[in-house]
Amino acid sequence: MTLAPGASLHWLPQDTILFNRARLKRRFTVDMTGDGELLLAETIVFGRTAHGENEIHGTFRDDWRIRRDGRLVFADAVRLDGAISTIIDEPAVAGGAAAATTIVLVAPDAGDRLAPLRAALAHLEGRAGLAFGASAWDGRLLVRALARRSADLRGLVEAAIPPLARSTPPRVWNC
Repeated sequence: MTLAPGASLHWLPQDTILFNRARLKRRFTVDMTGDGELLLAETIVFGRTAHGENEIHGTFRDDWRIRRDGRLVFADAVRLDGAISTIIDEPAVAGGAAAATTIVLVAPDAGDRLAPLRAALAHLEGRAGLAFGASAWDGRLLVRALARRSADLRGLVEAAIPPLARSTPPRVWNC
């Protein structure tokens, strides 16, 4: 995608569910100007947990690249191949989490939104099965979260959107 000067894009899809034998390969590339705003929030759920699907084998490849004024300002790549459920059980990967969320804000005032974001997420601190962190630097803000239940991440994303997007979550999320 290419954002016009001064444009704003909020990419806030519902959760992506990786089911057994899934083969998902996607690339997300954004070119934007320094005065634009980009908010991405993506949650990946590992398996159809409501159906008791805990063993997942397959492929998940996710590549994000964000350029501001032609300069790469954010890059992220995830590669999970084979026994995904075994890989995410590793402490250095996801520690057995059932879902993961990444939120990225690229905007001139991204750093100013960190304190309101942390205040909005304060009620989630110490919740069992939920771990998250947020940081901001040089016009970028990043949130990473892992949870044993995908519903906990939905709550985190819903709480994060108002201070980051300065609007409410999409109506489709209330269905």
